[in-house]
Amino acid sequence: MGGAAVMSTEDVPKARCREDVLGDRSSRGWRWPGWSIVLALWAGCAPEPELTGEPLRAQAQALWQSRCANCHGVTGRGDGATGRSLDPRPRDFQDAAWQTRVDDARLRRVIVEGGAALGLSAEMAANVDLADRPAMVGALVEIVRGFADQARDRGMRETK
Repeated sequence: MGGAAVMSTEDVPKARCREDVLGDRSSRGWRWPGWSIVLALWAGCAPEPELTGEPLRAQAQALWQSRCANCHGVTGRGDGATGRSLDPRPRDFQDAAWQTRVDDARLRRVIVEGGAALGLSAEMAANVDLADRPAMVGALVEIVRGFADQARDRGMRETK
């Protein structure tokens, strides 16, 4: 005889008005229907995950072409169309001595914060939109480091 009680829809209380569903806006303040809804909406606004591997490198190369090459040049010599007219000229990333002096953390900061923030040329624009994209910044650092390899390879070919 321990059967479950059967409820009809008439037994379920019905909302009398909007305040019963959304909460009373009286002196007690606004009550949300549920934080789970707010959290679900907030989670939907989270940034997309960063790319990895070859897609990341391709996107970084496209970013280099659109933002960096105008000043730093396609080969990183500081001889881009805009860079040739700047004083001081943009950094020559094929300079082996410079490559050994600077660490990756500083490169990351210059890319994100810009030159002026680190006592360098104010012409080096900040890329604050990359602050929350560490993989992309890392891929740009790899591009900068790759210019040293290009210079070394070129030097080896010239000495043969």
